[in-house]
Amino acid sequence: GVEVLLLPGRRGRVPFASLVRLLGARGLTSLLVEGGGTVAAEALRARVVDRLVLFVAPAILGGDAVAAVGPLGRVRVRDAVRVGGLAVAHVGQDLVLEGRFR
Repeated sequence: GVEVLLLPGRRGRVPFASLVRLLGARGLTSLLVEGGGTVAAEALRARVVDRLVLFVAPAILGGDAVAAVGPLGRVRVRDAVRVGGLAVAHVGQDLVLEGRFR
């Protein structure tokens, strides 16, 4: 049982606020959002994210790498999106940071 949901988006972006309302109406209370910096920024801008789980690998890539979170329009440290209750763990060689957005 897989169901595909089609939602109107703009410029190929996920309409997170609409998606969360639709899923909530179907009884779903949790959603894993996994993607690149653009997807992460869209979810944060829509204010549908309450928890962060970030994996950091002991490897560095250069060149045209994409940022972990795309533009949010916040350039001052005092305006940053804050994560509280941070827990740190190791999974293999990776570092895992987990916390809740304030």
